[in-house]
Parts: sequence; C-alpha cells; structure tokens
Amino acid sequence: MTDELNRIDTSLIRGVATALVVNSHMGNIYPRSELAGGGLLGLVLFFYCSGLGLALSHRTRTTAFPAWYGRRILRLYPTVLVGVVLFNLAIGGMWRVWMPADYLFHIYPTNLHFISKIVVYYVVIYFYVRGQSTWKHIAVLGTCIVACVLLSVPDIIRLSASSSKLETGTLNHYFLWTTFLLSTLLGVWFGEHKEKLLLKPIRRLDWLAFFATAICYATLKFCIAGMGVAVEAFLLLFVAGFAFSFFALRILSHPETVRWVKGRKVLWALGAGLGAISLEVYVVHSQILSWEVWKQFAFPVNFLLFILASIVLSLVVRKICKLLPHVS
Repeated sequence: MTDELNRIDTSLIRGVATALVVNSHMGNIYPRSELAGGGLLGLVLFFYCSGLGLALSHRTRTTAFPAWYGRRILRLYPTVLVGVVLFNLAIGGMWRVWMPADYLFHIYPTNLHFISKIVVYYVVIYFYVRGQSTWKHIAVLGTCIVACVLLSVPDIIRLSASSSKLETGTLNHYFLWTTFLLSTLLGVWFGEHKEKLLLKPIRRLDWLAFFATAICYATLKFCIAGMGVAVEAFLLLFVAGFAFSFFALRILSHPETVRWVKGRKVLWALGAGLGAISLEVYVVHSQILSWEVWKQFAFPVNFLLFILASIVLSLVVRKICKLLPHVS
C-alpha cells in the first residue's frame, strides 16, 4: 500500500479525458453535431490530473523554480513545436504566408487551450503546493470559487437576454481561465488528501454518486446546451461537471480499478495506451481536424480514418520528440 500512496496511476483517466476532448471537436465528422460533446469534462479531467500530478511529485517541493518550470516546459513544448513544424509548415505550407507574429502565436498562446493555460497555471501551482499554511486550501479555493461566480455575471446577463443555446467556448475568457485554474487547484487538493479522497476503498455510494452526477450533468447539458433552456444557469452545468469528473477520477485512478483493468489486456491497452500519448493526440487531432479529406468519406468511414490517422501521427510525433536532445 505504501507504493500506491506515493503514486496514483492516472493513465486510464487521461485516456478517457483524451477521448472526450477529441470527441467534442468532431461535429463536422459525425452525422449529427450533437454527438460531439464531452469537451468540458475532458478538460476538467486534464486539469485535475495536472494538479494531482504536481502535488504528488517530490520535485515540486524540492526543486528550485527555474529548473522545475523549465522541466515542465520541456515536457510540453517539443510536442507542440513538432506539431507546428510538421503540420503547419511542412504539410500546410504556412511558411509561405506566416508573418513573425504568426510564429510567435503558435509558440504562445497557441490555439491549444490546455497548453496556453497550464503553462501559466504552473507558476501558481508551484508556490501553492509549497505553501505550508493549513488554511491555504480554504483561502485559495474559496477565493477562486467566489471569483468564478463574480466573473460569470456578465455571461449570465448576456445569456438571460438571448435565446441561443450555450456554447461554453463563447463564455468570457476571464471566467474560463479562473474555472480551469480552480480545477487544477482542486487536483492539488485531491493529491494532498489522497488517502481520504482517492485511495479509500470504493463503495456503493461512490458508484451511486458517479452515476447520479453523470445523469445530472447529461440532463443539464441537454437542457442548457441542447435545447437552450435556462441557459443563464450554466454555472450548474459546471458544478455538475466538476462533481462527475471527481468521481470519475476517484474510480478510474483507484488502485483497485487499475488492477482490474490491467487484467483485461485489450481494455488496458486502449485506455492506458491512449492516456500515454494524450498530449500528442491532443496536439495532432487539433492540427488535422480541418483537413478536407475527411469530407470525402461518409460516416463512419471518416470517423475511423480520422481516429486512425490521429493515433498513427501521434506516435510519429512522439517518436520525433524522443529523438530530440535534452528532452525527457
């Protein structure tokens, strides 16, 4: 049990998060765009896992900030830059038209929302994890929650006067940045209280909460984003998404679940294998989604080809990154 307390395997939950994010971007591939959902849940899970991993890493508490931050960047940016060079410049030929500002944009902030946010959150999380105050979680998480509520007010006013359906990407950036920062901070909290929150034996109540929050989220998603009913109540959707994501993280990263899935080799290969290349898949699928080739095939052939291309090209990008010097 000692090893389990020191290391929680998030391979499976990262695979699920990757699948959700990719699925949310496939509105032009599915016969019905309503099938392309799950992006909010996927991002929350990614940020949960990031905060959790940083909280559990001894380097966060023992390494000086410049070396620590540099290491984090070196784990992200080779994949991002290889993606830009391979897809934008080599295949897309954008070197013919890009101005210097375009090159800078694709380094930061990029069009990859997780990357643009997490490299900023790293600074906050580093000092947050190293904080010794017993009240830090109450103070920081409480402040973040209040900020989310206040920053949601402009969108609540705007949506209450509109008849449109909710699209979370259209919410104001300040609210979204604060919301995903909150999810990363919650990941730290989960990590620092892993014995009580993540490693307790899974009970029937956990499964009940998992399915209840899933139903709650799906119902709110259908009403607010699908039907355009009570769109101004979108905060409830985020609360339900955060709650469901927690129980998904608790169940799918629990040692009992991981051991059970590892016993089903095909299932483990699919879930954990996708989790192992989650960053590459995230970068690659965003690059190839706009390719016209997917429109030349009907569903489900276009879907299968897109998934296959995403995985194969992700493995290619991963291989290239491993050939680069000084990257671990």
